[in-house]
Amino acid sequence: MGRRRAEPFSPGRIAGGSSGGTAAAIAAGLADAGLGTDTGGSCRILAACCGIVGFRPSTGRYPPAGLLRLSETFDTAGPLARTAADVARLDAAIAGGRPRAPVSLDGVRLAAPRAFYRDRLAPEVEEAFDAALARLRRAGCAIVERDVPGLADDLPAWHLTIVLHEAEHMWTAHAEREGLTLAALAESIATPRVREAFRALAAGGTPAEAEYRDAVAGRLPAARRALAAYLEETGAAAIVAPALPVLPPAAGPRSASEDELLFDLLTRAMLPATVGRQPSVCLPIGTAAAPVGLLLDGRPDEDGALLALAAAVELVVACE
Repeated sequence: MGRRRAEPFSPGRIAGGSSGGTAAAIAAGLADAGLGTDTGGSCRILAACCGIVGFRPSTGRYPPAGLLRLSETFDTAGPLARTAADVARLDAAIAGGRPRAPVSLDGVRLAAPRAFYRDRLAPEVEEAFDAALARLRRAGCAIVERDVPGLADDLPAWHLTIVLHEAEHMWTAHAEREGLTLAALAESIATPRVREAFRALAAGGTPAEAEYRDAVAGRLPAARRALAAYLEETGAAAIVAPALPVLPPAAGPRSASEDELLFDLLTRAMLPATVGRQPSVCLPIGTAAAPVGLLLDGRPDEDGALLALAAAVELVVACE
């Protein structure tokens, strides 16, 4: 495993949510690598908050056995480590094969859309991202600044529709196998936000079947076609974007409305790769104040190529 040291940042900031303990331990040097899960961005959000590398593989690349799942459409395990090379080694151990060597960046095309991916950027994040793009250009990359046609603002809403509908069905069945109702299972959940979400599902808060069918049979394939066409038309090896629009938020209690707004903010740029079945990696680019992450969203089922690209990009954009 790689030996680069990555100290955790301020303990006053969140580690990013589910599997945050694993990410913080890796950042502190207590472990070389670990696994998280990614339904809407968790592995990559953790990486962005902790200054490490997080990877969402193409959906279906890893077997689902052993996962406690929310969504059969979107769930996957994902590696976390301090370097892209370490993530590639863990990916190879799970999926088989051997990691590829880093590629040359000379002539590599990267697409850098603004709409959807770069909404509401904090000044520190925008500065770090622009500096990373400048370094990539100097390394020989061609940056194509063009938006993704057809990527609509309602994507987070219909992604959540799919997740909630599938979660209700999966966890009702799980509860019944344990001799419980979904309502009783909800009361056993320690995390307040998750407990409230399951209470709502148990109380009939699941999206209607027609909404689910429209999302999974209409919106989802349309978004996948739009993203695939965009990468093809731009000739880009990957989409590059800021992972989070803000620095890792301060830890501490929040109201339900504040929590919901924060959730929407932190997951937004993660969702296109999630719905597009794309492999997606978050690399640290950093600031003096706190971590900043850079996303690379590749082409579906070209995970090895994306990880080889990430290893090369990491050398160029690494925190100075």
